[in-house]
Amino acid sequence: MQIIRRYKKLSWFEFVDILDEQLKTSPECDVYFELMDELHWRLVESISEGASFKLKAQADKLVAHFAQRNLSGLSDLKEISSKF
Repeated sequence: MQIIRRYKKLSWFEFVDILDEQLKTSPECDVYFELMDELHWRLVESISEGASFKLKAQADKLVAHFAQRNLSGLSDLKEISSKF
């Protein structure tokens, strides 16, 4: 199984801009999980503590936005995000 990463070649700032834009326009679950997956792979590839901190902050923001808009009844989402 090959993993397709649409945002891999974007710089960090370009990716954050895309993330913010997608959150404003697209509340579908697929978008959230695709963005979270990209954050996960960037965390795996990161080599500095500062980069990891930035990635985790964006992941927390994404989870909060997702829970607020779509999953007010699902408490497991926070537990899933804590694995980052």
